[in-house]
Amino acid sequence: MSELNVVLSGAELRRFGALVGSAPTAISPLAGPPDGPVDPAHLARLGLLAPDGSIAPRAFPALRVLANARSYAGVVLQDAGIFEHVVYFDGHDSVGLTSETGGFRLQDPPPALGALLRATLGEGIAVAVELDDIFTAPEASVFLGVMDLRRRQILQGLLEDRDAPVAPVDQAAISAWLGRPATGSQWLAPIVRDSVGAGLDPASIEAATRSLVGRQALAQSGGDVIPGAAIAALAERFLLIRMLLRVRAGRSDGDRVVTTDLRVAQSAGFQHLLWEADAAGRVHLECVTPTGLASTIEHFLTDADALAALVPAAVAAPVAVAASAGPAAPAARRFCPNCGAPTAPGARFCPSCGTAVA
Repeated sequence: MSELNVVLSGAELRRFGALVGSAPTAISPLAGPPDGPVDPAHLARLGLLAPDGSIAPRAFPALRVLANARSYAGVVLQDAGIFEHVVYFDGHDSVGLTSETGGFRLQDPPPALGALLRATLGEGIAVAVELDDIFTAPEASVFLGVMDLRRRQILQGLLEDRDAPVAPVDQAAISAWLGRPATGSQWLAPIVRDSVGAGLDPASIEAATRSLVGRQALAQSGGDVIPGAAIAALAERFLLIRMLLRVRAGRSDGDRVVTTDLRVAQSAGFQHLLWEADAAGRVHLECVTPTGLASTIEHFLTDADALAALVPAAVAAPVAVAASAGPAAPAARRFCPNCGAPTAPGARFCPSCGTAVA
């Protein structure tokens, strides 16, 4: 492929969908009609259109990859602004699109982001709290809601220059917290609730609270609850959220698109809490290391086969998890503890470095 580095609007990208010679795939950024005006003369000045209006030879290889994309992987970093970078794969050829003011930077070959990821995520192989578990969506919401409320207690104490001992919270306080809108990036429970599509009502919140007491994530205090050891430690280590990250990936599977969507909250101390909803609506919560997370993201962005190893077969529709079903099965390890590479469900060794993961 020839090198290409240009900035295009969304409408300009989709203009090429009709010129590349084959119908864009379902995940192609060229799919669909242009949603705004396109100036062919501007595209010609960029060297993307030939005099006869066809795609210029230097641009055709990259645009063909985008049109025929079979898989994609992208990372979104949200702090003061939003940075998004997506790599599209056609077989093992790849092209990158990076969000910029006014459009998307198309780069062939895609830029290497390893240094940026490590500068953004930090480096280290230790986690804030040993957490790697699966919850129902209401359980995850209550877990993080009590964590948020404890964080607020600590922050209020700091503002008032006083100690902030653990204060019990009742069902009304938990329900009110889980009903608040997901504004900003500081409070995790509403963000996770919306990102996983958790349907919450008083009965499901009460059942989830009882379940978390049984799992020792919460402790009874009279008729109220207080955080268990893990939630209390998380509240201390994630006192302030510095940034939210999202890792999205998808691949065409016949006439379907199979996707995965990992979300991560980064604390001011560069600790990372990952969450992901599975096809059954359960939520995986895990503290991950900065080095492992950077390696995982880089693996997605550079390996066209990474998604095939990570995503299970698609299901026709999510399977509802009854509140009375009891504790969910233990989480299968999804990432190598040594190098951070994704591991297939049931795998005993990392496919990248060989470390035992079972």
